[in-house]
Amino acid sequence: YFPSTCQVEVKWMFGHLDINGDRKISLSELYGLEHDQNEPCLKPFLDTCDTN
Repeated sequence: YFPSTCQVEVKWMFGHLDINGDRKISLSELYGLEHDQNEPCLKPFLDTCDTN
């Protein structure tokens, strides 16, 4: 379900975050990533990615 141009690391991280394996990253699955104090730019980026 990934384009062949996706980096291996992106595929791994998606699989790591997609805990229930439904091929969607839910808000609860993103919680830890969004609240990582070592990644201050990540939450603003994620907030602009998907409005669905």
